[in-house]
Amino acid sequence: MRAAGVARVERLFAREGDLVAALLFARRSGLATEVRDRFADTGTAHLLAISGFHVGVFAGGVIWVARGLAAPRWAFALGTVAAWAYVAVLGFPDAATRAVVLLTLLALGRIVRRPVSGVGALGTALLVLVLVDPGVATRVGAQLSFAGALGIALWARPWADRVGRRWADRTGQPPSHRIRGLLDAVSATLAATVATLPLVAWHFERISLVALPASLGATPAVALALPTILVALALDAVHLGALAGIVATGAEGLLSATGLWVQLWSWPSWASIVVSRPDVAVMLVGGGAGWVMGLRSAGVGAVARLTLALAGVAVALWLWPVLQQVVRNGSLEVHMIDVGQGDALALRTPRGRWVLVDAGPPSGERLLSALRRRGVRSIDLHVVSHPDADHVGGSAHLLRGLRVRGVVGPGAVRGDGPWREALHVADSVGTPWRVVRAGEGVTIDGVRLGVLHPSGSPPDTPFPDPNSASVVLDVDWRGHRLLFMGDAPAWVERALALDLVPVDVLKVGHHGSLTSTSVEFLDRVRPEVALVSAGRGNRYGHPEPEVLDRLHGAGAEIWRTDTQGNVRLRLLRSGAIEVSSRR
Repeated sequence: MRAAGVARVERLFAREGDLVAALLFARRSGLATEVRDRFADTGTAHLLAISGFHVGVFAGGVIWVARGLAAPRWAFALGTVAAWAYVAVLGFPDAATRAVVLLTLLALGRIVRRPVSGVGALGTALLVLVLVDPGVATRVGAQLSFAGALGIALWARPWADRVGRRWADRTGQPPSHRIRGLLDAVSATLAATVATLPLVAWHFERISLVALPASLGATPAVALALPTILVALALDAVHLGALAGIVATGAEGLLSATGLWVQLWSWPSWASIVVSRPDVAVMLVGGGAGWVMGLRSAGVGAVARLTLALAGVAVALWLWPVLQQVVRNGSLEVHMIDVGQGDALALRTPRGRWVLVDAGPPSGERLLSALRRRGVRSIDLHVVSHPDADHVGGSAHLLRGLRVRGVVGPGAVRGDGPWREALHVADSVGTPWRVVRAGEGVTIDGVRLGVLHPSGSPPDTPFPDPNSASVVLDVDWRGHRLLFMGDAPAWVERALALDLVPVDVLKVGHHGSLTSTSVEFLDRVRPEVALVSAGRGNRYGHPEPEVLDRLHGAGAEIWRTDTQGNVRLRLLRSGAIEVSSRR
């Protein structure tokens, strides 16, 4: 049923079909990465996820229609039944299920003519979901959904009432219905944003600074677009195609306006900032300390309360280094960045320094934006594995946009276009570029990066093709071993046989092409985790199914940018490896 709905959406909505499918069915795989990033940067990504907002709009539309046929409380009940059907089609996602349980409790209250407490209903919904699925409390989506709803229940109305009273004191009359509606919308958006801010910062390490204005403009447009989309689909279902097309055009206009609005707010470089988990811990401790020491001090004057609050913040700042050590626990992070058909892997050392292996295709702004979102301000070492454009293409952009302390790569290789441009830019900005060979290496914050290939004596020995010159890196930190293969072909794998040992993480060679990752090679390295960097729907067919079968046969857990987006690994001192992905 869901698949049929997606197919009808794709047929009826020619220009905004991917966005419509995301709004109605949470099918975001068709959305361009840039579009998803814009919604994430502006704090409006919740509009692309099935949430209480979507369920509320759907149920509200049904209730509005049903009020012409039945008493209000029974119309509310009919809307609730329709919402359960909608959520069932979606597969009962956490946020939507929470919303429909709340809606059910409100409907029961209307039927029996009893008021329902918002906080009490929210607690009951949480209890019901936990009893049905105990794991719901650990899922990020459920946490955000309940936190946002709790913020609205606790703060939205009091904040709107407070502003309304001040409005009345200054103007001599209460705010009009339109002004009051605007106050309610702003208060609800602000309450949900504040309540979810710590969770968003902790889980996604990003805070949007434009979430409030971006949401205030995008939310009403989407709220209007959703029922318009449903009407268009209903008209199409009863074979009123011409009328359905007209209504669909109106919905597409609303969605286009939403996209332009979100793009406008995502344009500033400061639209969102990256925060690390230690930063979040500091903010929480500082806020908590200030609240305990100042804001709840009974019988203390305003100046004294402010002084105590600032003292609490100062204590948190003083504890910052300790909290960083506790939260990071000296971990090594590996970020495989989704740059399309190409390679770009960033390593963050236990002390927060960065190493970048390759820079993806020539559109380097995508890489630079991804690095900045992760808080990268400088690169201590940039490794260019070989001169193919999908590996060195973004290097020139990187060298112009960030401080790069040094670049290393192979020598005696043919390189055109992006390779020569990167060399020229490195020279113009004064970044040293050094040729490395097998046996060399460097240690940064206890992380050893050793070069296994290319070899050759003298160093200017030519290679048959750029892939054969790929710099192969062996990364060693506290017993964790990682192997980055660049685009090295099978003959290089065979030549390295005596130097290979079992590894925890393998960056698969040549994007999963058949020219690399032989069975004999996998028998030697036996990776626990395999990383494959490839563009979604690329024309080369990477990664090859046969290579994926080999990796599965070797017992590797496979993570891919083409299907999973950005991938992050945390290698802990305990020996554990945490892996997560995010589009």
